[in-house]
Amino acid sequence: MKYEEDMNSEFGEVFTKLENIILNFPNIKIRKNEHQTSYYDEYKTIVMLRQSSNKKYFVSSWGNGLKLQDKFNIFKGNGKIVRHIYFKSITDINEDVLIDVIKESMILNMEYYELKKLKLIKKEIK
Repeated sequence: MKYEEDMNSEFGEVFTKLENIILNFPNIKIRKNEHQTSYYDEYKTIVMLRQSSNKKYFVSSWGNGLKLQDKFNIFKGNGKIVRHIYFKSITDINEDVLIDVIKESMILNMEYYELKKLKLIKKEIK
């Protein structure tokens, strides 16, 4: 499992710190697989954690990345949806910034769910 590999890697301290920050939110659950560890709320994925394939840094991949405000100028990547934050050591972690990003992600997840629900209701009315 990737979870155990990341936990026991040179980035284990980074992984543990990030996971503790994420799991301090009451409705976030964890999903482990062979590629990464995902954290999600009742609506959808918030963030995925894994070691980079070249093992040079630790990656947090944010499911709402494109929609998240980058007011801290921390996101990398140019994909259509996901954005990343890279960590080389525990000192790269700014807990207050991550808490802000998690809160915004949870709000975006709830909005996505509510909009999807509204669209279903509209279809039923027609």
